[in-house]
Amino acid sequence: MAEIEIGRGKRGREAFGFDDIAIVPSRRTRDPEEVSTGWQIDAYHFDIPVIAAPMDSVVSPESAIALGNLGGLPVLDLEGLWTRYEDPTALLAEIATLDPALATQRMQEIYREEIRPELVTERLREIRASGVTVAGALSPQRTQQLWKTVVDAGVDLFVIRGTTVSAEHVSGRAEPLNLKRFIYELDVPVSTFARAALMVPDTSAVPALFEKMLDCREQIAVVVDEYGGVAGLITIEDVLEQIVGDIEDEYDFDDNEDAIIAEEDGRYRVKGLTEITQFNETFGTHYSNDGFDTVGGLVTHGLGRVPKRGDAIEIGEMRFEVLRADARQAHLFLVSRVPKTVVQEFLEDNQQRHPA
Repeated sequence: MAEIEIGRGKRGREAFGFDDIAIVPSRRTRDPEEVSTGWQIDAYHFDIPVIAAPMDSVVSPESAIALGNLGGLPVLDLEGLWTRYEDPTALLAEIATLDPALATQRMQEIYREEIRPELVTERLREIRASGVTVAGALSPQRTQQLWKTVVDAGVDLFVIRGTTVSAEHVSGRAEPLNLKRFIYELDVPVSTFARAALMVPDTSAVPALFEKMLDCREQIAVVVDEYGGVAGLITIEDVLEQIVGDIEDEYDFDDNEDAIIAEEDGRYRVKGLTEITQFNETFGTHYSNDGFDTVGGLVTHGLGRVPKRGDAIEIGEMRFEVLRADARQAHLFLVSRVPKTVVQEFLEDNQQRHPA
């Protein structure tokens, strides 16, 4: 699947429903044995380009296993009936035969049952036991509540699904999910499913465009030219910055200023791509950058392999704990100073008192 721009510094993969696909005659055909339909998310490979939508009418644990064995990616709805009832088979059969005039009321009654974390764990482990890739979906509202249960159950791919999914949601009533920070810190590939963006002409005036995006509650819009072609994409943040100037985001990690973030307990979160020279300047250390340029390279060299989440190593006077990593590299470290021994403190104090 080709990647597309979905905002400044942000990219996504474009997906299609069956209604978007058609097979048409062509002058040339190709032997199907010589064509690969495989694709990949992070370290997970799939033989066929099919993602089963996280809906009770589409995916059950049983159908997830079947599709996974065929090479597709099934995504289980972790807010559906399979995580609310021990065996929802009878209820699903009832829903299929409901009178349309009564369906809404009855389904509201059925889905009023609370989600049970133990069933979330059981369904995901059932799929994992079959040997296929485990993918589960939650809405942004439920992610804050259930993400740890989902991760502890051994999910491989975590899907956050909503009508509109933004990087940050602001609320004065409760601690909201900050999607950017959540994805940055979580050691599980996270995908977001969202509806199609708003289409706007490239002649739109900035104030009118801003008002339209607010009215439609859209975070992103596709800009089209007079011929119907895509001229680009624009976010509501881009539009707002045209009106009020640049907006600083506390979670927009700048390559230099925000590569190292201080925690309240005296430790630091350090990006794996932080340059050794910047790290040395910040902490007064003297690590060599011979053979590697980044903190991630330093730790990889020290471990002698690609770091994994949970790895910890002391290199010189600093301790590095891996907070986030994938199969290729470490992305985030928790860094702290190694406590000095009594002898080291004595020697340093003596050197200060009696310099050579």
